Amino acid sequence: MKQFATLPSNSNRSINRDSKINLIYGPAVLFGMAFLFLILVPLLARAQAPLVPCNGVDCNVCHLYEGTRRMMNFLLYDITLPMFVVAILWGGFLWLTSGGSEQRVSQGKQILGYALTGFLIAFGAWVIVNTLLDTLGFKIPGRGNWNDTSICSELDSVNARVSAPSATGPTSAGTAPSTGGASLSEVAARNFLAQNGITGLKNPCPAGVAYQNVTGGCTSLDGMKQSTLDAVVAFKDACVQYNAGCAVKITGGSELGHATGVASHATGDKVDIAATPIVTSFIRSTYTPAGTRPDGAALYKSSNGIIFADEGNHIDTTVPI
Repeated sequence: MKQFATLPSNSNRSINRDSKINLIYGPAVLFGMAFLFLILVPLLARAQAPLVPCNGVDCNVCHLYEGTRRMMNFLLYDITLPMFVVAILWGGFLWLTSGGSEQRVSQGKQILGYALTGFLIAFGAWVIVNTLLDTLGFKIPGRGNWNDTSICSELDSVNARVSAPSATGPTSAGTAPSTGGASLSEVAARNFLAQNGITGLKNPCPAGVAYQNVTGGCTSLDGMKQSTLDAVVAFKDACVQYNAGCAVKITGGSELGHATGVASHATGDKVDIAATPIVTSFIRSTYTPAGTRPDGAALYKSSNGIIFADEGNHIDTTVPI
């Protein structure tokens, strides 16, 4: 009797087809898993800064932006990315170990599809938020993009420098030496400010004459404390970082005609700074609101205790004793 070759059953053909699919796509999936493990997983080991960048006392607008950036990075990199990696690895494992099982292949593909879809949704949400903030004009003061918060650490370092004045000697290239909390003469104070980029002061007031009685005004610096002028220089440096066009001009020093007190112009603890638009914007966006004075002047306070009172045409600045 003539023998006929046995034709493969449908199930055998299905197994052979699945085996070929695994041979074709298996290495690709395996390579993708290795890429995720070697390239993306190390990102999970990065140090995560606290979500809140300040302690509540020294928080300002800059820290609000920084906190938003950290929250978005936490959701994207510390939650979404690990879940994506685990799902990709699990889906790839089911696919590669399916052994021809259509159910396991289908389950693996489904997991891979869900993982990719979820990651694209999360990344797309970040793109939408970033685009909206840029379109609506949210900008970090002194920076281009809303999520460039490097100025926060710069301002913190400036404040630290103000709270701990330099010892006698050169502070940096091109700057004048500081003498701590000593009182300066008129000439020494003006020279120190000029060497640190603060010029344009009016002439000193005549001895014994209040500034209100001098035509065109006057500004005296005799008896100003070095620590006060150090704070003014640090303020100028921070303001320039905020906006390169910032120019700090002292309009009031130790001359007669100001209110007296324990920490006042007469004691060398106060200066008046011209309230230009940039200076005013810098103070309002950088320092913490601290209420108002009885005369209605808005108060702002730095993390090291410097008080800025907005009096309209000038900023009354008090450096803590």
